[in-house]
Amino acid sequence: MTTHPATPAGNSRRAFLATLGAALAGTGAVLAACSDSTGNQASPAGTTPSTAPAADVPAATAPATTVPSAAPVLQRRPAASPYLSGNFAPVPETTAFSPVVEGRLPDALTGTLFRHGPNPLVVDVNTPNHSWFAGDGMVHLTTFESGTCRSYRSRMVRTDAVAAAIGESPLGGPSPLLVDMSNTSVVSCYGRILSTTESAVPYELDRTGATLGRFDFGGGLTHGLSAHPKWDPVRQELHHVSYAVTGAPYLVWQVIDGNGRITRTTPIDLPASTMVHTMSLTERHVVIYDSPIEFDPTMLEQGFGFPYRWNSNRPTRLGVIARDGDPTVRWIEIDPCMVFHDQGAHDVLGADGTVRAIEVVVPVYDRMFDSDLGGPLGALGILERWTIDLVTGTLARTPLDDRGHEFPRVNDALGLTAPRFVYTVAGNTGGAASISGVGNQLAKHDLRAGTVETVSCGPGTEAGEALFVADPARTADEDGGWLMSYVYDATVDTSRIVVIDAQDITAGPIASVQLPVRVPFGFHATWVTA
Repeated sequence: MTTHPATPAGNSRRAFLATLGAALAGTGAVLAACSDSTGNQASPAGTTPSTAPAADVPAATAPATTVPSAAPVLQRRPAASPYLSGNFAPVPETTAFSPVVEGRLPDALTGTLFRHGPNPLVVDVNTPNHSWFAGDGMVHLTTFESGTCRSYRSRMVRTDAVAAAIGESPLGGPSPLLVDMSNTSVVSCYGRILSTTESAVPYELDRTGATLGRFDFGGGLTHGLSAHPKWDPVRQELHHVSYAVTGAPYLVWQVIDGNGRITRTTPIDLPASTMVHTMSLTERHVVIYDSPIEFDPTMLEQGFGFPYRWNSNRPTRLGVIARDGDPTVRWIEIDPCMVFHDQGAHDVLGADGTVRAIEVVVPVYDRMFDSDLGGPLGALGILERWTIDLVTGTLARTPLDDRGHEFPRVNDALGLTAPRFVYTVAGNTGGAASISGVGNQLAKHDLRAGTVETVSCGPGTEAGEALFVADPARTADEDGGWLMSYVYDATVDTSRIVVIDAQDITAGPIASVQLPVRVPFGFHATWVTA
């Protein structure tokens, strides 16, 4: 990681960009989430990465064996920033074969559970202004096979800065953009596993988490790949919107076809660089969430690796674009708020067959990067159903629960159709935060019945994103499968993976995989089939 240098007011644009690039390079990524980690986005035609699986030690009953990597061992030290303390603190790379399993894993559970997040490799623990979203990226991956857990691994994503820090040669590939980070989501698409962060070119990984190099779909990723691209299984298209830190156009919408080539790039006119972390995709529309979180170069002088803050003078805007025909954006101005993640977006048809509205489920924040510029500690979004009326150009907001929620997920097999069930990580009543600003409960929302079921992961715990993994024997049921989540337990300072039957979440885990290490608080999860 590099030090964040000051930006002299008289510098030329070229000097400023060089300064900005140095400040951002190697510090990690911007908050995001997608792919199998954002819903709507699944592997085209059910493809899986072409790289061969590693030969794990068999014998699920054997004691766990931890094999440290050659990467430096990071010391857990007192830090001035909360985002470098406790379970935000970085960990070394680890390989553990045959972790201990409590309960019984489903025989049909065969694949790998990826979880991505920040793990700053080189950082000044004395700075109070560390940005959580700007930590170097580490993937955590746990492999399951026919009712056994074969291995757990954690691997740093080898961006150029990370490779330099640990004495390795850069991996090469397409040239990086101004931002070269990778810590937010893992996207399984086009037979590849991609580590993504908005505004950056993704890095390809193999099935063991090793970094293969940057990947750009053959060229044309002018603004990088969003952490939350959306897959249309009918048209076989991947859609994403991504923003640039400097230089108009600040936002683009891109379409990648079934062959993995960029076929459309539509610039979106924004007055400034704002954090657009996700987008929604329906059969006929794209929805953009233009937030009041703006790029502020003065934050670089203060040591923030993610230089964006809340602008109270800007509204939030929803941009609606027809996927076919006129690409003009229809902007709908709403009260200031922030949306990081969405699920279940779909068109609502009138009696005449025309699209009258768009519905989507989103956690909504009143403010973000305002009092706390380093991250979201102390805040949770309230889960709402948004109905965008395309006739009147207005938005109706319906709260779904009074607790704070984040990381919404659905059964990805639904594609662009309306879901009945949405799964979230839930906090306390009233939106109060806990250790990490998320919560120790997992929730199942029945949108049809208007009910919420929750299960606690236990005192002193923090749950990660609850990923839905379908059971091949129950595909006729939307909730026929399992929820899987990495859970941190502060009472023993280690993590575990809980496996819960999605049709009976209140019964609690049917199995837990006890990991020999802790998994730091992070972002998004993805399931890659074997």
